[in-house]
Amino acid sequence: MRRTIERRNQVNRKEKMRLTLGVLLSLSVCAGSADVYAEKTTDDDENTRESSQTYVTRDVEVEGEAARDYFGNEITEQSYYRTGGDVTVIDRKTLDRRHYDQLTDALRQVPDVLIRTPGYRGGEFQNGNTHSVVSINGDDRVVVLVDGRRMDNAAGNVTTWDSVGNTKATVDINQIININGIEKIEVIAGLSAALASRSSEIVDLEPQEAAPSGTAAGYPRVIDTYDSAKRPTRITLQRPPTRVLVHQTNTLETLLALGQGDRIVGVTLDTGGAVYERLREQYPDEIEKIRHAARRELSREHAIAYMPDFFLGWRSTFSPHRYGSTRWWNERGVDTYIVSTSNRVRGRATIEGECGFIDDMGRVFDVQEKSDVLIKEINAMLVYDEGDAAARIPQTVVVVELNGDEIVNYDEGDLVGDMVVRLGGRMPVKSAMIGAEDLLQIDPDVIFVLYFGAYDKAHAERFFRSRRFNFLRAVRGGRVYMLPFACVYTPAVRTVEGLRIIKSGLYPDG
Repeated sequence: MRRTIERRNQVNRKEKMRLTLGVLLSLSVCAGSADVYAEKTTDDDENTRESSQTYVTRDVEVEGEAARDYFGNEITEQSYYRTGGDVTVIDRKTLDRRHYDQLTDALRQVPDVLIRTPGYRGGEFQNGNTHSVVSINGDDRVVVLVDGRRMDNAAGNVTTWDSVGNTKATVDINQIININGIEKIEVIAGLSAALASRSSEIVDLEPQEAAPSGTAAGYPRVIDTYDSAKRPTRITLQRPPTRVLVHQTNTLETLLALGQGDRIVGVTLDTGGAVYERLREQYPDEIEKIRHAARRELSREHAIAYMPDFFLGWRSTFSPHRYGSTRWWNERGVDTYIVSTSNRVRGRATIEGECGFIDDMGRVFDVQEKSDVLIKEINAMLVYDEGDAAARIPQTVVVVELNGDEIVNYDEGDLVGDMVVRLGGRMPVKSAMIGAEDLLQIDPDVIFVLYFGAYDKAHAERFFRSRRFNFLRAVRGGRVYMLPFACVYTPAVRTVEGLRIIKSGLYPDG
């Protein structure tokens, strides 16, 4: 309710500003008439000798300071998304004056916009859409947004015949929102209009909220982090970020666990994959608040178009081939945060580093009570497990990842290694790679195999069923365990899950 009232107040202020500007122009012209001069002329025709007066006014220029975004660009109705294409704006006054009954009635008045309604028999002609859909300049790759939230895929809560696998505007445009509830319609045609997909056209049914200004209670806050060169740095926040761009799934899940889904303007997340289904099941309310989830990796151009005020990711996020350096973003007014346990920023990843990240996010978004709960769960498991492990004989542990037939080794410098050691395991292998013969010679008590998805998991299970590993102690004892990569690499809120899997593997009898 509060956000709705604030949006209405912003709309009212904008209308007043436009009205005031109109008055100023009228007043300026009237002021110029004080310098009007008259010239009386006489017609040569004696039958029509009449006086005529000619009034000449001076040109009047009215200048004002233009509003600018985070990147120094002037903000106008047509440059809101800062695209290179044509922008058509239909405001509330126009909708009321022309008495449109439906959205399609208004969109049909926009040049190069085509509304198609195949009807019930459309399916007979291999056209699955039986409702009104939009194409612009003959291109049906149209993104439909309501208040910045995408509505033409599964994340938009709109059921279409192929909403998961199709990026086209298969949503029924008339069923999204009643036309009486729309403040403004923006139709943007151009390459840069694709905020989150390969689409080249966009229809936005309401502008984004303006970011709040000023310093919030309890702020400013100074947060320690790193830059893209792994140098320690600090960011100073005047208030919790409101337009957050998130890269990598575990960083996203941390914000969802802290109840910050409504602050996320963009994230790369396959809405048709298993990860999305798990997040939707675990955080149903928060994931629906995300303004947009892109199924493909966002380009830097798309990331800029979101106009974020906070960018959260790994060190690799801010590499030249992805989104550029942290300095590049900072110079444009965007605060950046790099998870310290990613890409070995600190040299060695630890459980304390994960807890530090969770604590930082609690401070950034002013939800320390929630972050404290998550940290206590991790610490409680460690205290219990360390006491339990002290009474047991240390076991030899190897943690590997399979890259084809190559065996990649993880050691104590990795977070998973820190977990194993803290739980009482011993990791003798220090090299980055390990051969099959070396593995046979070490003959570990326990083997944990990291995997990314179902295919990797199945491949790992087949790999260790090979005859050459039949004599391994871990294979004979049935102690080769599959371990999700996401639970041991910058896991944040999933740290507890990773510890639980490792503990059950080390101590299967409890």
